[in-house]
Parts: sequence; C-alpha cells; structure tokens
Amino acid sequence: MIILKILFMFVSLIQSFMIKKIKWGEENLHGSQFRLYKTKYFRKFKTIPYLRDSGENHIKELTRERVKLNKHTTNPITRGANFLFICNLDNRLSSQDVTHFFNYFIGIGNCVAQIKRNRYTGRNMGHGILKFKKAEDATIVLLNYQGIKLGEKNIILTEAFKNDYLEQKKHICNIFKPRI
Repeated sequence: MIILKILFMFVSLIQSFMIKKIKWGEENLHGSQFRLYKTKYFRKFKTIPYLRDSGENHIKELTRERVKLNKHTTNPITRGANFLFICNLDNRLSSQDVTHFFNYFIGIGNCVAQIKRNRYTGRNMGHGILKFKKAEDATIVLLNYQGIKLGEKNIILTEAFKNDYLEQKKHICNIFKPRI
C-alpha cells in the first residue's frame, strides 16, 4: 500500500514536470524571442540578425556582388557599383532637387545627381545618373527607394550601364542614347 502511494506520488510529479516542460517549450517557440515578422523582402526572426554564411547582411552581400560584377569581369557593362540610373522623373525636377532628396536620407555630400537636360528647352528629360561616394549607399537606395513618388511620378532605379552597352540595348526605360 505504501509502495502504491509512493508510486502514485512519483507518477503525479513526473506528470506535472512533463506538463511544465511542454508549456515551457510552447512559450519558448511562440514567445517574443522567436516571433517572426515580415520585412519588405523576407521573413526573419526578430532577435536573430540576417547573416549569410560569409557573415554579412543582405545589403553588404549585394554590394559585394555589384562590385564583383563590375571589377572582376573582362568586359564590364555597368559604370560601377557607385552609380545608379534613375528614370521616370518628373519634368519639373532639377539635378539639385534630386541631389538634395537623396542626400537627406543618405547623408550630406554622399550623392550627386546628373539629370539629362534638353539642350533647347533646358528642362530635364526624365532620366539621369546618381553617383554615390560608397557602393553600399547605392545599394541601400536601390533597395529602399525603388518606385517612390518624387514629384508627380514614381521613379525607377536600375544599374547604370555604359554607353556602348546602351547602344546594343536601346530599350532600357524607353530611352535612346542621345547623339552628341
């Protein structure tokens, strides 16, 4: 009888321990430490930073790939990782307006916009080149500011290609290489 009471107490202790362990595991799985949240590009855990095998986050890794695309190929087609092509600009914007806009977010003096102007009217033609001091800033702008409204239109950001490549592919943003 005494053995049966001890066995019954032991079973109830084990059962309560197992219930606590299961509850702790559920709290741990769905607790604040492991809650998923959605970013613009992917889902990730709140507390675990997004690091690749190389130990870099996605912005640094993409910047490294953009630099590699330009420097380590025999015939690079892009102007460089520091350059971006901007098109679909509002005609009322000037180079200074676009420069001030991106310098506000990236940092003063880190971006220079060269917007193509019509030589007869002096108005911009809706496209141009953005030059950044650091390639990482260009990557951040490419990821975060794609399609934002600047003036009355949503801008389009792409890699800045060299002129000889544009002669082969004249359909980028529906523009043609100007004859100078």
